[in-house]
Amino acid sequence: MSKATERKAKLHADLVDAAETRIASHGVASLRARDLANDVGCSLGSIYNVFDDLHTLILHANMRTLDRIDKVMTDAAGDVEKDPLNGLVGLAWAYFDFADSQTRTWRALFDHAFPEDHELPDWIYQGQVELLQHIEQPLQQILPDAQPERVQLIARTLFSSVHGIVELSLDDRTVGLPKEAVRDQLRLLVCGFLAGYEN
Repeated sequence: MSKATERKAKLHADLVDAAETRIASHGVASLRARDLANDVGCSLGSIYNVFDDLHTLILHANMRTLDRIDKVMTDAAGDVEKDPLNGLVGLAWAYFDFADSQTRTWRALFDHAFPEDHELPDWIYQGQVELLQHIEQPLQQILPDAQPERVQLIARTLFSSVHGIVELSLDDRTVGLPKEAVRDQLRLLVCGFLAGYEN
């Protein structure tokens, strides 16, 4: 690797680090390229030698968040083969705990307004798909005769339901659940949701 390539790779990592720090402290809406340039000690133009635009830099920071959620969900699932239903409840709790402890970083996954013509790269989409696969695995055990396409659809529906509860519980401006009630209600949601499904 050439020196120039090494410098570019380091600047790439430093900028993503700085973006993560600022998002965690102030939220994604306050992220400014000039502030990031000051944080890492580079010129404003240098940012655009590494990233096409600020949106792409935010996507790289978001990908790190998806990776952390993936690890949290991997750790939370436990032995889903022995107890897939409790495994799903554990995944829902882990998602809530992550969102509650890293709210601004988590919100950046959903709150940043990308231009209509800004296509999401395949790697960010794949990161989302991998999170859903944590849900699909125990679902396939609970619904062994269901086709993979149906399991995928149910996983997306269940995730959307859990996400809605989590999002509203963390928004003080809505009538969402109080945080101390969320875990019990997530268990109720997951168990009740699956009770209504048949192969």
